[in-house]
Amino acid sequence: MVEDKRETVGRVKHYIITRINTHNTNGTNTDPAWASDRTRLLAEHTVKSLSRQRFEWVTVFDIDTPDGVFDDALKICENFGARIVWLRGKFDSTVLSDTLSAWDDGEEGSPDWIITTRLDSDDILCDNFVELVRAEFDLGHHGRNRLDIELPNGVVYWEGNGVACSDERLSSQFITCAEKTEKNKTIETCYGQGQGFKRVLRTRAAWCKIIHSSNGIYKQAPDRMAVRVSADMLKDRFKIGETDGRNIYGIEEHSAS
Repeated sequence: MVEDKRETVGRVKHYIITRINTHNTNGTNTDPAWASDRTRLLAEHTVKSLSRQRFEWVTVFDIDTPDGVFDDALKICENFGARIVWLRGKFDSTVLSDTLSAWDDGEEGSPDWIITTRLDSDDILCDNFVELVRAEFDLGHHGRNRLDIELPNGVVYWEGNGVACSDERLSSQFITCAEKTEKNKTIETCYGQGQGFKRVLRTRAAWCKIIHSSNGIYKQAPDRMAVRVSADMLKDRFKIGETDGRNIYGIEEHSAS
């Protein structure tokens, strides 16, 4: 019998990180119409894609956002059970790193590995994204302190006309970073600039980027040569067009008797 000398992984914590309205180079967008549309996208698409997966959701808000602007988005995140992070000033991955590195899990202590995945508040993950990432992590983490995981196959969906096309790209907005925790060392997270050994998993579409009226490339037309994606695939893989009897707050709606 051959002895398995691979290290045991220990406890692993997977955070999916979503910035709601953090300050960037253009400031913090607090326009009510923009906030309303982003909240709609968060409720109709992003949250649906997360509901059947095992992870911890971290949502980041700007602490100086005026009252009332993102109240509905905050309710959605709270009802989901997300950890809320409030930041002041320009978004800096270092601040986020310090926050996550300082968290622990009570009596169990800090996890041995922390996995972080970036997910924007208007995009979607396939309903087994976390499972795919964990499988790649289990295969590739041995003997390493950091592992970057790429799932390059996805879909771009034009919400205005219902057209969806297949897409493939590395270093996308859906990057995942796995880091071994060390005492007195902060993690870099998926927003950091460091690079580790990279595993690339080519699979069915793992993510969906939505082109909508409140982002900067709404008028960009689909590539005529791109492979179109069917409505059935969008519904099966990303729950687009699926209704589940829940309102914008993620609470089941009941008809009046």
